[in-house]
Amino acid sequence: MSFNANYVGPYTLTIPGNYVAEAHFGRRILCDCGVDGEKGVTVSGSSWGDPLTTVNMLVSDSDALTSNLVSFKFGPGVTTDKYGSISARGIDHDELYNYLTSEHFTEASIDKYTQAEVDTISGSLQTDIDTKADSSHTVLSHDTDTTGAELTSLADNSMVDALHRHSELSASDGSPDRIVYVDTDGVLYADYAYGIGLNVMHSAEIGDHLIVGNNITVGGNVGIGVSDPHSKLQVAGAISSATATVSSSADSTNVSGINTLWVDTTSDNITLGGLAGGVDGQVLNIVISVTGNNLILAVDTGTQPFINHTSLTETIDGGGAIYVCDGTHWHDASHAKHV
Repeated sequence: MSFNANYVGPYTLTIPGNYVAEAHFGRRILCDCGVDGEKGVTVSGSSWGDPLTTVNMLVSDSDALTSNLVSFKFGPGVTTDKYGSISARGIDHDELYNYLTSEHFTEASIDKYTQAEVDTISGSLQTDIDTKADSSHTVLSHDTDTTGAELTSLADNSMVDALHRHSELSASDGSPDRIVYVDTDGVLYADYAYGIGLNVMHSAEIGDHLIVGNNITVGGNVGIGVSDPHSKLQVAGAISSATATVSSSADSTNVSGINTLWVDTTSDNITLGGLAGGVDGQVLNIVISVTGNNLILAVDTGTQPFINHTSLTETIDGGGAIYVCDGTHWHDASHAKHV
Protein backbone atom coordinates (compact mmCIF):
# COMPACT_ATOMS: atom_id res chain seq x y z
CA MET A 1 0.00 0.00 0.00
CA SER A 2 1.50 3.33 -1.08
CA PHE A 3 0.72 6.91 0.01
CA ASN A 4 1.79 10.31 -1.32
CA ALA A 5 3.84 12.05 1.37
CA ASN A 6 5.06 15.56 2.17
CA TYR A 7 8.37 16.26 3.85
CA VAL A 8 8.14 18.14 7.15
CA GLY A 9 11.45 17.26 8.82
CA PRO A 10 14.06 14.47 8.93
CA TYR A 11 11.74 12.40 11.15
CA THR A 12 8.31 13.83 10.29
CA LEU A 13 6.02 13.65 7.22
CA THR A 14 2.38 14.32 6.37
CA ILE A 15 -0.08 12.49 4.14
CA PRO A 16 -3.47 13.66 2.81
CA GLY A 17 -6.40 12.02 4.60
CA ASN A 18 -6.88 10.32 7.95
CA TYR A 19 -4.53 7.33 8.24
CA VAL A 20 -3.86 7.34 11.97
CA ALA A 21 -4.98 3.69 12.23
CA GLU A 22 -2.57 2.60 9.51
CA ALA A 23 0.37 4.67 10.75
CA HIS A 24 0.45 3.21 14.24
CA PHE A 25 3.38 2.96 16.61
CA GLY A 26 6.03 0.40 15.68
CA ARG A 27 5.03 0.04 12.00
CA ARG A 28 7.96 -0.17 9.61
CA ILE A 29 7.49 1.85 6.41
CA LEU A 30 9.66 2.47 3.35
CA CYS A 31 9.94 6.10 2.24
CA ASP A 32 10.82 7.09 -1.35
CA CYS A 33 13.04 10.13 -1.20
CA GLY A 34 13.63 10.32 -4.97
CA VAL A 35 17.26 10.85 -5.90
CA ASP A 36 18.21 10.34 -2.25
CA GLY A 37 16.93 6.74 -2.36
CA GLU A 38 14.60 4.79 -0.09
CA LYS A 39 14.66 5.30 3.66
CA GLY A 40 13.52 2.67 6.18
CA VAL A 41 11.82 4.21 9.19
CA THR A 42 9.76 3.14 12.21
CA VAL A 43 6.61 5.04 13.17
CA SER A 44 6.61 6.48 16.69
CA GLY A 45 3.10 7.93 16.43
CA SER A 46 0.62 9.80 14.25
CA SER A 47 -2.10 12.42 14.61
CA TRP A 48 -4.97 13.70 12.49
CA GLY A 49 -5.46 17.38 11.73
CA ASP A 50 -7.87 17.92 8.85
CA PRO A 51 -6.91 17.45 6.02
CA LEU A 52 -3.58 15.78 6.89
CA THR A 53 -2.21 12.97 9.03
CA THR A 54 1.13 13.83 10.62
CA VAL A 55 3.46 10.85 11.05
CA ASN A 56 6.50 10.95 13.35
CA MET A 57 9.45 8.51 13.32
CA LEU A 58 11.58 6.89 16.01
CA VAL A 59 14.86 8.76 15.79
CA SER A 60 16.84 5.80 17.18
CA ASP A 61 15.44 3.41 14.59
CA SER A 62 14.97 5.41 11.38
CA ASP A 63 16.94 6.76 8.45
CA ALA A 64 16.63 10.54 8.19
CA LEU A 65 14.20 11.70 5.51
CA THR A 66 15.14 14.28 2.88
CA SER A 67 13.22 17.09 1.25
CA ASN A 68 12.95 14.99 -1.90
CA LEU A 69 10.37 12.76 -0.14
CA VAL A 70 7.65 11.69 -2.60
CA SER A 71 5.79 8.78 -0.98
CA PHE A 72 5.97 5.88 1.45
CA LYS A 73 4.61 2.36 1.44
CA PHE A 74 4.08 -0.69 3.66
CA GLY A 75 2.30 -4.01 3.50
CA PRO A 76 2.79 -7.35 1.69
CA GLY A 77 5.99 -7.58 -0.27
CA VAL A 78 7.43 -4.42 1.27
CA THR A 79 10.80 -4.89 2.97
CA THR A 80 13.22 -2.42 4.44
CA ASP A 81 16.95 -2.55 4.79
CA LYS A 82 16.59 -3.25 8.48
CA TYR A 83 13.76 -5.25 9.93
CA GLY A 84 11.39 -6.63 7.27
CA SER A 85 7.68 -5.71 7.16
CA ILE A 86 4.31 -6.14 8.79
CA SER A 87 1.12 -6.25 6.70
CA ALA A 88 -1.16 -3.27 6.37
CA ARG A 89 -4.02 -5.67 7.01
CA GLY A 90 -2.80 -6.11 10.58
CA ILE A 91 -0.86 -9.14 11.82
CA ASP A 92 -0.61 -11.74 9.05
CA HIS A 93 0.63 -15.12 10.35
CA ASP A 94 3.05 -15.81 7.47
CA GLU A 95 4.40 -12.29 7.45
CA LEU A 96 4.89 -12.29 11.20
CA TYR A 97 6.77 -15.59 10.96
CA ASN A 98 8.97 -14.19 8.16
CA TYR A 99 9.50 -11.03 10.17
CA LEU A 100 10.71 -12.92 13.23
CA THR A 101 12.92 -15.29 11.23
CA SER A 102 14.29 -12.65 8.85
CA GLU A 103 18.02 -12.30 8.50
CA HIS A 104 17.50 -8.60 9.25
CA PHE A 105 16.10 -9.48 12.70
CA THR A 106 19.48 -9.68 14.41
CA GLU A 107 20.80 -9.14 17.88
CA ALA A 108 22.27 -5.85 16.71
CA SER A 109 18.87 -4.63 15.53
CA ILE A 110 17.22 -5.63 18.80
CA ASP A 111 19.75 -3.58 20.70
CA LYS A 112 18.45 -0.47 18.91
CA TYR A 113 15.23 -0.65 21.00
CA THR A 114 15.03 0.45 24.59
CA GLN A 115 13.06 -1.78 26.97
CA ALA A 116 10.24 0.77 27.04
CA GLU A 117 10.06 0.78 23.22
CA VAL A 118 10.00 -3.04 23.13
CA ASP A 119 7.16 -3.11 25.67
CA THR A 120 5.20 -0.51 23.69
CA ILE A 121 5.68 -2.32 20.36
CA SER A 122 4.66 -5.60 21.99
CA GLY A 123 1.48 -4.02 23.31
CA SER A 124 0.70 -2.55 19.89
CA LEU A 125 1.12 -5.95 18.22
CA GLN A 126 -1.16 -7.59 20.79
CA THR A 127 -3.81 -4.93 20.24
CA ASP A 128 -3.60 -5.48 16.47
CA ILE A 129 -3.92 -9.25 16.91
CA ASP A 130 -6.92 -8.87 19.25
CA THR A 131 -8.59 -6.48 16.81
CA LYS A 132 -8.20 -8.90 13.90
CA ALA A 133 -9.51 -11.80 15.98
CA ASP A 134 -12.62 -9.86 16.94
CA SER A 135 -13.30 -8.50 13.45
CA SER A 136 -12.63 -11.43 11.12
CA HIS A 137 -12.42 -14.62 13.19
CA THR A 138 -15.33 -14.12 15.57
CA VAL A 139 -17.21 -17.14 16.86
CA LEU A 140 -20.22 -15.02 17.71
CA SER A 141 -21.62 -15.63 14.22
CA HIS A 142 -22.15 -19.27 15.20
CA ASP A 143 -24.32 -18.41 18.20
CA THR A 144 -28.06 -18.98 17.84
CA ASP A 145 -28.98 -15.36 18.41
CA THR A 146 -25.61 -13.68 17.63
CA THR A 147 -25.58 -12.06 21.06
CA GLY A 148 -23.03 -14.30 22.71
CA ALA A 149 -25.35 -15.13 25.59
CA GLU A 150 -25.32 -18.82 24.81
CA LEU A 151 -21.52 -18.78 24.65
CA THR A 152 -21.49 -17.47 28.18
CA SER A 153 -23.60 -20.40 29.31
CA LEU A 154 -21.01 -22.77 27.86
CA ALA A 155 -18.18 -21.02 29.64
CA ASP A 156 -19.71 -20.86 33.09
CA ASN A 157 -19.06 -24.57 33.86
CA SER A 158 -22.78 -25.29 33.79
CA MET A 159 -23.66 -29.00 33.41
CA VAL A 160 -27.17 -28.47 32.04
CA ASP A 161 -28.93 -25.66 30.24
CA ALA A 162 -32.00 -25.35 28.05
CA LEU A 163 -30.18 -24.82 24.77
CA HIS A 164 -27.34 -27.30 24.75
CA ARG A 165 -29.18 -30.22 26.44
CA HIS A 166 -26.07 -31.70 28.07
CA SER A 167 -28.21 -34.32 29.83
CA GLU A 168 -29.61 -35.78 26.59
CA LEU A 169 -28.42 -37.86 23.66
CA SER A 170 -30.11 -38.40 20.32
CA ALA A 171 -29.80 -41.32 17.91
CA SER A 172 -26.90 -41.22 15.44
CA ASP A 173 -29.21 -40.15 12.61
CA GLY A 174 -31.03 -37.63 14.80
CA SER A 175 -34.20 -39.68 15.28
CA PRO A 176 -35.41 -40.40 17.83
CA ASP A 177 -34.35 -37.26 19.57
CA ARG A 178 -33.78 -37.72 22.71
CA ILE A 179 -32.91 -41.41 22.89
CA VAL A 180 -31.20 -41.21 26.31
CA TYR A 181 -32.23 -38.80 29.05
CA VAL A 182 -31.22 -38.15 32.66
CA ASP A 183 -33.85 -36.45 34.81
CA THR A 184 -33.28 -34.07 37.71
CA ASP A 185 -33.08 -36.99 40.17
CA GLY A 186 -30.28 -38.63 38.19
CA VAL A 187 -32.49 -41.41 36.78
CA LEU A 188 -31.37 -42.64 33.36
CA TYR A 189 -34.06 -43.31 30.75
CA ALA A 190 -33.32 -45.20 27.51
CA ASP A 191 -35.50 -44.29 24.52
CA TYR A 192 -37.31 -41.83 26.75
CA ALA A 193 -40.93 -41.37 25.60
CA TYR A 194 -40.41 -43.67 22.61
CA GLY A 195 -40.54 -47.14 24.17
CA ILE A 196 -38.06 -48.70 21.75
CA GLY A 197 -35.88 -50.26 24.41
CA LEU A 198 -32.28 -50.51 25.55
CA ASN A 199 -30.00 -52.89 23.67
CA VAL A 200 -26.88 -53.89 25.62
CA MET A 201 -24.54 -55.57 23.17
CA HIS A 202 -22.07 -56.94 25.70
CA SER A 203 -22.07 -58.16 29.29
CA ALA A 204 -23.36 -55.65 31.78
CA GLU A 205 -23.57 -55.39 35.56
CA ILE A 206 -26.26 -53.44 37.40
CA GLY A 207 -24.97 -51.93 40.59
CA ASP A 208 -27.98 -51.75 42.91
CA HIS A 209 -31.33 -52.01 41.17
CA LEU A 210 -33.01 -51.87 37.79
CA ILE A 211 -36.54 -50.61 37.23
CA VAL A 212 -38.07 -51.48 33.85
CA GLY A 213 -41.23 -49.66 32.83
CA ASN A 214 -42.61 -52.33 30.49
CA ASN A 215 -40.89 -55.44 29.12
CA ILE A 216 -37.27 -56.52 29.34
CA THR A 217 -35.79 -59.04 26.92
CA VAL A 218 -32.43 -60.69 27.55
CA GLY A 219 -30.69 -62.63 24.79
CA GLY A 220 -28.34 -64.54 27.09
CA ASN A 221 -28.54 -65.73 30.70
CA VAL A 222 -29.67 -63.72 33.71
CA GLY A 223 -28.18 -64.17 37.14
CA ILE A 224 -29.66 -62.74 40.31
CA GLY A 225 -26.98 -62.88 42.96
CA VAL A 226 -24.97 -64.99 40.49
CA SER A 227 -22.05 -63.56 38.52
CA ASP A 228 -21.86 -66.38 35.94
CA PRO A 229 -25.36 -67.79 35.28
CA HIS A 230 -25.53 -71.12 33.41
CA SER A 231 -29.24 -71.06 32.57
CA LYS A 232 -31.71 -68.50 31.29
CA LEU A 233 -32.46 -67.55 34.90
CA GLN A 234 -30.30 -68.55 37.84
CA VAL A 235 -31.18 -67.19 41.25
CA ALA A 236 -29.20 -67.40 44.47
CA GLY A 237 -31.91 -67.41 47.11
CA ALA A 238 -35.71 -67.68 47.23
CA ILE A 239 -38.03 -66.27 44.59
CA SER A 240 -41.04 -64.56 46.11
CA SER A 241 -44.08 -62.94 44.57
CA ALA A 242 -47.35 -61.48 45.71
CA THR A 243 -49.81 -63.07 48.15
CA ALA A 244 -53.55 -62.69 48.56
CA THR A 245 -56.21 -63.68 51.11
CA VAL A 246 -59.79 -64.90 50.57
CA SER A 247 -62.44 -65.25 53.28
CA SER A 248 -65.55 -66.04 51.23
CA SER A 249 -66.48 -68.49 48.47
CA ALA A 250 -65.96 -67.42 44.87
CA ASP A 251 -65.53 -68.68 41.32
CA SER A 252 -62.57 -67.62 39.19
CA THR A 253 -60.53 -65.90 41.94
CA ASN A 254 -57.86 -63.82 40.19
CA VAL A 255 -54.36 -65.06 41.13
CA SER A 256 -52.35 -63.14 38.54
CA GLY A 257 -48.79 -62.67 39.90
CA ILE A 258 -49.64 -64.54 43.12
CA ASN A 259 -47.86 -67.65 44.41
CA THR A 260 -49.51 -67.92 47.82
CA LEU A 261 -53.27 -67.76 48.37
CA TRP A 262 -54.27 -67.62 52.03
CA VAL A 263 -57.76 -68.92 52.93
CA ASP A 264 -59.56 -67.76 56.08
CA THR A 265 -62.23 -70.36 57.07
CA THR A 266 -63.14 -68.80 60.40
CA SER A 267 -66.75 -67.99 59.55
CA ASP A 268 -67.78 -70.79 57.20
CA ASN A 269 -66.67 -73.36 54.66
CA ILE A 270 -64.93 -71.68 51.69
CA THR A 271 -65.53 -73.05 48.21
CA LEU A 272 -63.21 -72.01 45.37
CA GLY A 273 -64.69 -72.76 41.96
CA GLY A 274 -61.55 -72.56 39.85
CA LEU A 275 -59.21 -69.62 39.39
CA ALA A 276 -58.35 -66.92 36.83
CA GLY A 277 -55.25 -65.01 35.69
CA GLY A 278 -52.84 -67.93 35.89
CA VAL A 279 -50.05 -68.43 33.35
CA ASP A 280 -48.26 -71.52 32.14
CA GLY A 281 -45.83 -72.78 34.79
CA GLN A 282 -47.16 -70.61 37.60
CA VAL A 283 -47.04 -72.37 40.96
CA LEU A 284 -49.70 -71.53 43.55
CA ASN A 285 -49.76 -72.54 47.21
CA ILE A 286 -53.34 -72.60 48.56
CA VAL A 287 -53.10 -72.61 52.35
CA ILE A 288 -55.72 -72.46 55.14
CA SER A 289 -54.41 -69.60 57.25
CA VAL A 290 -57.18 -69.65 59.92
CA THR A 291 -58.91 -72.98 60.61
CA GLY A 292 -62.45 -73.52 61.78
CA ASN A 293 -64.17 -74.85 58.70
CA ASN A 294 -63.25 -76.63 55.48
CA LEU A 295 -61.73 -75.49 52.19
CA ILE A 296 -63.51 -76.99 49.18
CA LEU A 297 -61.74 -76.97 45.78
CA ALA A 298 -64.49 -77.64 43.20
CA VAL A 299 -63.75 -79.09 39.76
CA ASP A 300 -65.20 -78.17 36.38
CA THR A 301 -66.03 -74.58 37.37
CA GLY A 302 -64.41 -71.17 36.90
CA THR A 303 -62.32 -69.66 34.12
CA GLN A 304 -59.38 -71.97 34.91
CA PRO A 305 -60.84 -75.07 36.59
CA PHE A 306 -59.04 -77.28 39.12
CA ILE A 307 -57.91 -80.74 38.05
CA ASN A 308 -57.60 -82.70 41.30
CA HIS A 309 -55.77 -86.01 41.71
CA THR A 310 -59.08 -87.86 42.20
CA SER A 311 -60.81 -85.87 39.43
CA LEU A 312 -63.34 -84.99 42.15
CA THR A 313 -63.95 -82.00 44.35
CA GLU A 314 -61.27 -81.83 47.04
CA THR A 315 -62.14 -81.03 50.66
CA ILE A 316 -59.33 -79.86 52.95
CA ASP A 317 -59.78 -79.31 56.71
CA GLY A 318 -56.24 -78.12 57.40
CA GLY A 319 -52.94 -77.41 55.75
CA GLY A 320 -53.18 -76.76 52.05
CA ALA A 321 -52.42 -77.87 48.50
CA ILE A 322 -50.01 -76.98 45.67
CA TYR A 323 -51.30 -76.32 42.16
CA VAL A 324 -49.48 -75.69 38.87
CA CYS A 325 -51.13 -73.85 35.98
CA ASP A 326 -50.82 -74.92 32.34
CA GLY A 327 -52.42 -71.72 31.12
CA THR A 328 -55.99 -73.08 31.09
CA HIS A 329 -56.26 -75.37 34.15
CA TRP A 330 -54.78 -75.74 37.63
CA HIS A 331 -53.29 -79.19 38.32
CA ASP A 332 -53.04 -80.64 41.83
CA ALA A 333 -49.32 -81.28 42.40
CA SER A 334 -49.49 -82.00 46.14
CA HIS A 335 -50.91 -85.53 45.88
CA ALA A 336 -49.88 -88.61 43.94
CA LYS A 337 -52.62 -90.57 42.20
CA HIS A 338 -52.27 -94.30 42.82
CA VAL A 339 -53.62 -96.97 40.49
